[in-house]
Amino acid sequence: MSQICMSEKLLGKGHPKTAVAYGNIADVYSTIGNYAEAMEWNKKSLDVMEKVVGKESPEAANIYNHIGVIYANRGEYPRALEYYEKAVAIYLKLFEMDHPDMAIVYDNTGQMYDLQAITQRH
Repeated sequence: MSQICMSEKLLGKGHPKTAVAYGNIADVYSTIGNYAEAMEWNKKSLDVMEKVVGKESPEAANIYNHIGVIYANRGEYPRALEYYEKAVAIYLKLFEMDHPDMAIVYDNTGQMYDLQAITQRH
């Protein structure tokens, strides 16, 4: 948490680098399976990024994708799809179809459709 305290102290809570620090903390929590904490930190990161760089920025889309991953890991596939689709909508406005970020979010979206189909059969 010292990274967060230092970023907030030196740059302020509304700085994009502080938002990146929030996202890094979210990633750690997600990796260890603490999805509630990961979600909170991602939402803090998203709040800052939307204010600083805009709601339809690559940074916001990336955070939507991360939130989708959290919902997917919790087995909440419809919610995961909701966030993946938000990311896709933003990326489609900003990038060509062959952009690497498009591939990542399309792969995640496809996996959710596969998982939903599997769970619906059982």
